[in-house]
Amino acid sequence: MHAAVRPESTDTLPLATRERVATTIEREVRGYFAHWSAVPGVNFDSLVLVYRAQVRATAGRREFDFATMEFLAALHNGHTDFNDDSLWSREGAPLGFGLRYLEGAWVVSRSARDGLRVGDRVELIDGEPFERFFQRQRRFIGASSERAARGGLGGRPYLFPTRFSLGVSGGGTAIVDRAVPVPPAPSLPLGDTPHRWIVADSVAYLRVPAFQPGSYEQSALTALAELKSAPVLILDLRNNGGGSTPWKLRKALVGTRHADFGIERDNVAPGLLMRAVSPLVLATWRVPRYRGRMIVLANGGCGSACEDLLVALKGAPRVAVVGDTTFGSTGQPRFMNFGNGMRARVSARRATLPDGSRFEGVGIAPDVYVAVPIGATTDVQLERALAMARSGAR
Repeated sequence: MHAAVRPESTDTLPLATRERVATTIEREVRGYFAHWSAVPGVNFDSLVLVYRAQVRATAGRREFDFATMEFLAALHNGHTDFNDDSLWSREGAPLGFGLRYLEGAWVVSRSARDGLRVGDRVELIDGEPFERFFQRQRRFIGASSERAARGGLGGRPYLFPTRFSLGVSGGGTAIVDRAVPVPPAPSLPLGDTPHRWIVADSVAYLRVPAFQPGSYEQSALTALAELKSAPVLILDLRNNGGGSTPWKLRKALVGTRHADFGIERDNVAPGLLMRAVSPLVLATWRVPRYRGRMIVLANGGCGSACEDLLVALKGAPRVAVVGDTTFGSTGQPRFMNFGNGMRARVSARRATLPDGSRFEGVGIAPDVYVAVPIGATTDVQLERALAMARSGAR
């Protein structure tokens, strides 16, 4: 028995609108998508034929949304996808629990649902093996790796029915009704304040949760000026999903001579300007420079512009990266806003690590790997960083 099938939407979308969106997306992919070498088995012309047939065949907005998500997700890139505010408003009610895929099993990582406990292994959804359910939904998830796709399932509640049952290890069953509001599923905090002294005049802590809007970077620079006398700085970039590349913060942490992604272009239309900042321009910016030792916290939630910063820090003599491998996707995307709540983006940059090795779908590995156990009640990654700071270990 498959998980409950959602009814087709009664919200229709005129053919002219569907054609306009589809034509624009196809043109942008053909002109700017920079990752064809990563999907050698993809026949884009065949994808277009199937997609165009779906666009013409259905007038439902929801059906168009899913057809478009599937079309772009076939390119297997974390910065190439489609979104619709209408889909979120109709079917975006939160799950009320979190999932992690560990050692071949789907495990509940946090829960605000009755009958669903942290640590439960989810085996069935409406009687169907949960892994089979994921494989059916996988085609709608734009991701550069299988790890990222599995990590992204729980963040797309519209891929789940409104009401469903979960069969867990040991024979238990939990009923999830997303129409019934629940408080947010509790999660381990990553820092109670953006910046502070952990050990007075010795170890400072700075958390940067995002790089969009730009005020986050400016706040980080202001905090860095206050903490510049610290012999050790713990820089927390966990779950920073990116935004705009923080060039000034990069200069403040590593100076004007800095490592960078090796940028390659693949099938990029002539005239496309890749936004970057030269060392000459960086030298004109007056920003406070931190010269102490750094321990950087990172995990799979650090992506895009967060990785643009981390790659400049990774391998520096006075820097150690602690935590887990990052998301593994950046791409200077081309954004499309269709003015009706629909948006799409296409990755126009293929990046490598500074040594030329593959980055997309791989990410940046930590120097010191620290796994977060399911059900952890303390921040074990921060604790490890603090122990390293106190001992002088790198």
